Amino acid sequence: MLLRPCNRYLHVSLIEEAKQEKEQPAVLLPEDYVSQTQQRYRKANLIGVGPQCTWFSEKDELETVLVVDTTMLESFVDGDGNKQLFILENHIMAYYN
Repeated sequence: MLLRPCNRYLHVSLIEEAKQEKEQPAVLLPEDYVSQTQQRYRKANLIGVGPQCTWFSEKDELETVLVVDTTMLESFVDGDGNKQLFILENHIMAYYN
C-alpha cells in the first residue's frame, strides 16, 4: 500500500548525520542520561509530494534533498511500526536537486 501526502504536505525521511565523538562533559551525569540536543534544521529526502504543492512535483520525489525545520515535522507510526514524517511545503528552508 502506497502512502501519499495530501494537500500541501511533503512526505520526507531525515538523513542521519554521522555521529561525532563527544567530549566527556565537565559535569557528571547518570549513565542512562540522554541528551536532548537536536539540530533545528536538518537534511531530509523527499519521498512524496501532495497534489496542491506549488514548489515540488512528483518528478522531484526521490531526487531532491530538503533542508527542513524539524520543529515543524508531523509524524505518526504506521501499521508496520515505521515512523512516517510529513511537513508542510512552506516549512522548507532550502533544497538541493
